[in-house]
Amino acid sequence: MNPISGALKFLSTTILNGIYALIFFLLAARFTTPEFVGMIATVQLLEVFVSNFTGLLSWYVASREIAYNLNKDKKLLDDIILTSLGYPFLAIPFIFLLAFVLPRYVVLAVPYMFLYLYGNYQRSVLGGLGKFTEANIGLVIFLTFRWLFSIPAIFFNNFEIIILIWTSGALLQAIYYWLKLPRKLEFKTGVASKLIKEGLPIYISNVINFIASQGDRLITVYLLGLYDLGIYQLVTLMSTFPNNMLLSLISSLLPSSAYYLSLNKDMSYMTSLTLRFYVLLSAPTAVISYVLSTVFLTTFFHEYLPGLLVLQLLVVALSALSPLLYLSTPIISLKKDYKPLLYVGVISGVEVLVLSLYLIPRLGILGAAIAQVVNALTSSILLLYICLRQKALVLGSMEKRSLLLLPIPFLAFISWEASLVILLVAIKFLKIISREEAILTLNLLPRQLKLFGKILLLISS
Repeated sequence: MNPISGALKFLSTTILNGIYALIFFLLAARFTTPEFVGMIATVQLLEVFVSNFTGLLSWYVASREIAYNLNKDKKLLDDIILTSLGYPFLAIPFIFLLAFVLPRYVVLAVPYMFLYLYGNYQRSVLGGLGKFTEANIGLVIFLTFRWLFSIPAIFFNNFEIIILIWTSGALLQAIYYWLKLPRKLEFKTGVASKLIKEGLPIYISNVINFIASQGDRLITVYLLGLYDLGIYQLVTLMSTFPNNMLLSLISSLLPSSAYYLSLNKDMSYMTSLTLRFYVLLSAPTAVISYVLSTVFLTTFFHEYLPGLLVLQLLVVALSALSPLLYLSTPIISLKKDYKPLLYVGVISGVEVLVLSLYLIPRLGILGAAIAQVVNALTSSILLLYICLRQKALVLGSMEKRSLLLLPIPFLAFISWEASLVILLVAIKFLKIISREEAILTLNLLPRQLKLFGKILLLISS
């Protein structure tokens, strides 16, 4: 199970998703209205709602247990796989109940919601098995339908056709995954109870995180309407693209770290190495994304210019802080205690709701963005503290030096050129990667990316 090759596969899929989504929203901005974009945003909001509220059996825990038992208990491994694949069918009654409470224009999306949820569980099982190629092929099928094949519906301003195309893509993804996984439908109650009990703090945390991450959108649409939601949704989508690229690089790390933990590898070292590499990528990405996202919005999305400052604030903060937000992964992999993740979720949820209710009426969508930035900063500090307490990370000199890079991207609001120069100089002289680690990474990289490995050698100590 090679975490680097897995990370690169998820990265390529995320880049493809970004390109597809950019084309889709460029055309949507040109041929539709912010209200129409707001309707699409509502469906995306429901995706996250269904995934979090029905995910009592956490797919993070399922993926972790599958990877951990690959070389251990074969029968338990099979039971976890079958139970994880059978669980989404138990959520069908809840999903179809949504038809009675949803706005009429999104009722058609109810079957899509089930297929979206089922695909998430299928992909988590494939990830746990180390089948990163298969997981990404299915995702590409879905994304191609979601963004590319639904473009013609934009020209007709037909929301129903978009939902039908999205549903078709989710169905084809589910069929592809079904062909790559055990086709027996079975649900082991004992295994499910164990996984649910272990992952309950994560489930509650995810529900609260939904409120934390989407609460600003709910309050925005309630207080300001679909027009402002459409603007906010587009700029947040653009701002999260760099962060999603960075997160895609660690998509393979939960199963990979659990797998190597089962082979008695040192979790604190794995976390340290990942954190330091992640900082090296995220800090320059934050500055570069500040520049590129600003150019994109001012060039292609004139109707959405009221969201420019929101975009700049979110893209820098989310990208720069992403290495610390990743730290929930080693906490889950180590499996010492998941309850602190619940506390993080509660604090985040309360903070976003309170700040959003206070700031949005006064500052509009900028208030929503400030609430999200404060939430990201708070969560980052708490996750770092939990990691240190659980010994999932030891803060040595290299780790401390790497954290010094994280505030530098915020200088882009004064001068992005100066921020980038200071950052590159700091990376060169802080020496947060050892030569042995750079050589190890170079050996694991595919031939096409050996140049990146050589750059690591140049900046290593």
